[in-house]
Amino acid sequence: MKKLIFLIVLCFISNYLQAKEIILSCNINLTSYFSTGGEEKEYYQEHIKISEIQTKRGIERVIEGMSNKLLGVGSVKMENRVINDFSSDTEWFITNNWKPPKQEHTASYRINRYSGRMTYSSFSSFNSGNSFLNKSGDGTCEIIDTTKKKF
Repeated sequence: MKKLIFLIVLCFISNYLQAKEIILSCNINLTSYFSTGGEEKEYYQEHIKISEIQTKRGIERVIEGMSNKLLGVGSVKMENRVINDFSSDTEWFITNNWKPPKQEHTASYRINRYSGRMTYSSFSSFNSGNSFLNKSGDGTCEIIDTTKKKF
């Protein structure tokens, strides 16, 4: 029994050490375009969480805003989701496209890992395309944990 508990704790620590989470504080200019013809512009501060997890398939990434204003993206394989992960040592760049019934969503984040410059875009259509919401944004981010040299 002690061996089993030791192995479980060891596996947990091993997975924890392989996961990396970075939280950025970003000042974002976000413009929303509505299917009704309306447009809304806002400037606000958003915390963006970036998780990188080492798996058997390689590094899996997830980028998500902490508020409900931005859609999240990830490289984790999921049903009905097309994933493009162009991330490198210099930037995070992930796009997703997914299609639940009578909906379609596309979202993209691109964040420079040295300057903190970011761009965001998303497009969501509902009711088989009869209504939509299109968002585009850009801004600058700073890492909250300043002990890390690079984002």
